[in-house]
Amino acid sequence: MDELDNVLRLVDGGSTTLSTDDSMTLLTKLRKSRLNRPDVVYKYGTKLLDKGAVTSGEVWSLYEQVLIAALQLGDVATAKRYVKKLSARFDVGEERSSRVEKLRAMILEAETQSPTAALEKYDEILKLNPANLPVLKRKAALLRSHGKYPEAASAFGDIIQLFGSDVQTWGELAEMHLELGDLQSAAFCLEELVLLNPMCVAYHTRLAEVYYSQDTTETLL
Repeated sequence: MDELDNVLRLVDGGSTTLSTDDSMTLLTKLRKSRLNRPDVVYKYGTKLLDKGAVTSGEVWSLYEQVLIAALQLGDVATAKRYVKKLSARFDVGEERSSRVEKLRAMILEAETQSPTAALEKYDEILKLNPANLPVLKRKAALLRSHGKYPEAASAFGDIIQLFGSDVQTWGELAEMHLELGDLQSAAFCLEELVLLNPMCVAYHTRLAEVYYSQDTTETLL
């Protein structure tokens, strides 16, 4: 991670020029670390893809990575161009790749103010595979971002029912309950996080803050 940080500092400072191989290495490290730097991914990824510099099988992961970065930066046109490439590779006749369909739904999210079309697309994917975790999470996050809290709580509940030890989902649900001022439900979610990862100081601290905010004798003891 320190090596990645050093490269990013050089890139951000404009003090280095990356070769094709170095650009690919940087993007691969960003993808594996899950560090969210859409600006870097978009800058170097579009250059590699648009000049056909990547010929290995890793090119398809790069298309997906750069497509998502493009959406984060508001470049829907590039995202549409890249999803066509992925569709040509992974969609077979009328049988469509669920991973590519998820990207299409994300494009719908970016294109419209209403979440309806994207939600319908996510539901279509989930009909074929109700345990598709990335799609379940995307659907829940979309509902939450549009203030559809009851539906979002239900969507998070669907995830927990299938993947009870998913800490990210418990964390998202806790934060949503805090947004709504439901301290009791938030505390329950944080208690689950503490049970799942008792060595995480951040979970204990957050739970203590919620207990303090509840300000009851039982929670403060």
